[in-house]
Parts: sequence; structure tokens; C-alpha cells
Amino acid sequence: MKTAILLSIYHANDAFLREQLESIGAQTVSSVLLKRDDSETHLGAMHSFERLLTEADNFDYYAFADQDDVWKPQKMEELLSAMQQAEKTYGTQMPLVVHCDLEVVDSELKPIAPSFWQYSGLNPDMLDNNLPFLTISNTVTGCAMLLNAAARRVSLPFGKNAYMHDQWIAQSVLYAGGKVIPVHQSLVLYRQHGANTLGAVEYKGMRLRDLKEKHRLFWQAYRAGKGRCWHTLSAFVYWKTRHIIARL
Repeated sequence: MKTAILLSIYHANDAFLREQLESIGAQTVSSVLLKRDDSETHLGAMHSFERLLTEADNFDYYAFADQDDVWKPQKMEELLSAMQQAEKTYGTQMPLVVHCDLEVVDSELKPIAPSFWQYSGLNPDMLDNNLPFLTISNTVTGCAMLLNAAARRVSLPFGKNAYMHDQWIAQSVLYAGGKVIPVHQSLVLYRQHGANTLGAVEYKGMRLRDLKEKHRLFWQAYRAGKGRCWHTLSAFVYWKTRHIIARL
């Protein structure tokens, strides 16, 4: 079984990148590292990862690495174990994603929160089995996911409404009848340093001052699921309401 780790780099902080590469090198299982520097092409994180995933066509499993995180040594071993157990249950032709929790840390790797899921108010046991819910509130973080070759096949090419590779792949897997499976361990140090493409945002419930951001996320989720989860705004509002009630 061959595993590819796909690393997209964009004007990387040398110290952060070195720590990430060292943590990948310290993994307890071996993988092939494929790197791409987007500093000249400016595709953006999502499409840079899409190109890497498209070109890496002869692997059994795929993981994504950001340039500024740190992986715990057992990260890949735990995800591969979860993936292989899922393939025993569902078969290798079933599109599958497994993904772990993350420990939120600051720029110096000092702890902020032991669980990204709890910090962000995410419940993967509820969201991962429901395509509309997962589209509205994505639980799958790129640097914490592992997908099999069948999931790669149903995810490429990325659709015009995709806004990040992790959400698009997880959505595509569920849309194709596959499975998204959470691993309840924090296996990544998710570094927050102010220049993250997407970062950890603490969930504080409904607050009036957050309405502008929630308005943006409302339309982002609507576009992301249009054609797959809903075809009209009223259908989206129905699922959005169900999602809000389920989180109460």
C-alpha cells in the first residue's frame, strides 16, 4: 500500500516549514512526500492541492500537509489504521475519508485548546453522516484527513462552487455514497499565527456582532451545496434550520 503526503507551499515561514517537515519525517509509518510551491503560480491553496492530487495518480491513500503545522508522530499510523479498518468493512472501492481532531496551538506551539472540534463547536458524529449538515458546517480539516483512491476518483476535478479542498472532498465522498469517519484523537498541532489561509475560530454561539461573518458563511454554504444538496434557496433554508436545531 502506497501513501502520498501532498504538501503545498506558499511563501512559507522557514522555521514553521522546517518543523512541519521534521514532524512528517518522524512519522511511525513511511509515505511518499510530494511538494508543490505555489509562490509563482498563485493558484491558491485549494487549487494547488487539486493539482497535486490530480498528478499523484498511482497511490492507495492521500494525505494533505499544510506548511505551518506539526504532526504528532503517530498521526499517519492512526489514520491508516482507521482507513484500513473501514476498507475491511466497506471494501476498497467505497470512497472513504478518515479524519482526526486537532490540538489548537499558537505560533510557538503553546496550547490554546486540546480539541479543535470542541473549540469550534463541531460534532463530527452528527455532521459526518449527513451531506447537507456537512456542507453547512464542515468538520474535515485538510491537514487532518486521509482519503483512499476511490475518494480521490469521485472528488476530481473540483467543482466551481468548491471553496476549500477538504470540504469539497468530504462532500463528494458522501454524495457518491461513501463514508466520512472521525478519529477521536488530536493528532495535529494546528498552529494559529495570523496568516493562516483558514484557521481555528472559537465557537461562542449566536452573537449580534458576528452577524456579518455569519451572513458570509450562509451564502458560502448555499453555493457549496447548490446542485448536490439543494436546488433552491428555500430548500437550503430548510436544511440550515434543521442544522441550527440539531446544534442546540
